[in-house]
Amino acid sequence: MKAVVFTPTYRPGGLDVLEASLMRQSFRNFVWVVCDERYHDRKKAWADILSRVDFPIMFLNVPKKKKNKRNLAAAYNEAVKFAVGDAFDAFISLQDYIWAPEDGFQKFLWACQDNPNDLITGVTHISRDPFPNKIADLDGDYTIFKEEYYGKPKHLSWEDVRVSEIYRGFDPGAIIQVQEGHWEANWAAVPINLLERGARWDTAYDKGIAYENMDFARRCQKEFGSRTLLDTGNVAISLPHKDYFEGEREEIEEHSNRNFYEGKWDGN
Repeated sequence: MKAVVFTPTYRPGGLDVLEASLMRQSFRNFVWVVCDERYHDRKKAWADILSRVDFPIMFLNVPKKKKNKRNLAAAYNEAVKFAVGDAFDAFISLQDYIWAPEDGFQKFLWACQDNPNDLITGVTHISRDPFPNKIADLDGDYTIFKEEYYGKPKHLSWEDVRVSEIYRGFDPGAIIQVQEGHWEANWAAVPINLLERGARWDTAYDKGIAYENMDFARRCQKEFGSRTLLDTGNVAISLPHKDYFEGEREEIEEHSNRNFYEGKWDGN
């Protein structure tokens, strides 16, 4: 089995979190594909990462169109071009504030293998406690915060009750069907089969912010009969990022794609 792991990133900090998440994985046969809007400001940080890791990294340059607020959907589609047709089995989405479990990639590969026509999402808990120095990896303590990062968690797990309500009562580690709106691309996977059949993100969502992944899941359901499956045992931690709580939320509300999304899917 082989995977593409795609990370779109634009926030300050967080590369240490990403590096450590990938370095601690039990499954290592992957290519890390990155679209970093701050690449030119972080060349040295990326050079340091390249000198340490033992897996290939590919960088995408996906310019943002002047009329758009984001280039996120376009970046996903460019990463898909790389993934399709090169003997990969899964397209894993790992965003820039997610602390991934050490068996997370392996679980996504197994789920994609067993459900080649369905979208897979993991559980994302949220940590709101600040400033640890170290997080343990497979071999012991691994210092991941080598550069400034906002809102580092002291205690790594704060259960997201919205998610736990969905799978309460199921066996631990069960894979269950959920609504398309629960497919969160911050920690999720798409079987290559779906991408080869033509599943893509709608770049119209780059004119604003958010809802592009909910739209992707609904399009996959409508066009390919895909289900959205939640692996209740694949639990990642969402690190609190200062930009979200101090400014990013306001930007999302001002430029939200919500009306576009609801208008597109009203009655469907």
